[in-house]
Amino acid sequence: MKKSFITYFPLIILLFLAGCSPHQKKTKRIITVTIEPQKYFIEQIAGDKFKIETMVPKGNNPENYDPTPSQIVALNKSEGYLRIGGLGFENAWINRLLSNAPHLLLFNESAGIKETHNKDPHTWESTKNMLTIANNVCRMLIQLDKNNETYYIQQTIAFKKRVNILNDSIKFLLKNSNKSFVIYHPSLTYFARDYGLKQIVIEENGKTPSPMHLQDVIKDAKKNNVKIIFVQKEFDQHNAEIIAKSINAKIIPIDPIAHDWEKQMLYIAQQLKH
Repeated sequence: MKKSFITYFPLIILLFLAGCSPHQKKTKRIITVTIEPQKYFIEQIAGDKFKIETMVPKGNNPENYDPTPSQIVALNKSEGYLRIGGLGFENAWINRLLSNAPHLLLFNESAGIKETHNKDPHTWESTKNMLTIANNVCRMLIQLDKNNETYYIQQTIAFKKRVNILNDSIKFLLKNSNKSFVIYHPSLTYFARDYGLKQIVIEENGKTPSPMHLQDVIKDAKKNNVKIIFVQKEFDQHNAEIIAKSINAKIIPIDPIAHDWEKQMLYIAQQLKH
């Protein structure tokens, strides 16, 4: 009997140590955001300390998307929600989402950003705004996780340095570019503001443009020698194609809600440069 215990004792110890392993996976704390660019911002500052969930999946329109029942249920696992402050999805759903998850701490990435005349909710389409957004994200993370305050501050400083480098690159690209462009949905209002560009919008007050409005856009585009028409996949391209033929311009697809914010900002500047 004694020999049997001695034989199996090492195995018992190994099983015990395996059960107490410090490398066991812990469930990550969760923050929920509205769209993919927000996920990118938080990832740059939070690192791997939080899991980021997105309410509007890639390829969907954040102006009219409705969350699934499973998304609403899953939201209860989140500790915080980072909103933008003006997207159609948020206007329609944020209060209902909070009523289903009353424990959620709500944060606004656009706090402190001055609205444009057309109240464009695409505040992240601006390196200038991004410096404010980064600070807002940092404050959110510190409020949720005070123990890692120093880490979040250091990550924010590093990210803002990259944003400033990106800003310099965009300025260089746009130095001798055309200063006007046509776009279907006015998502680049802040981008145009930052770099002294003119954004000519096809959409008329959020709706399909009238024939008269299309004629006005064509006239304005010709006057400003526009060579680029930006379109987003969430919107119909038919009217953009009509204008492109009328002014001999090139249609360029862009994705303002792409995950990799830095890459998309640089891409837009490169298209205007060409």
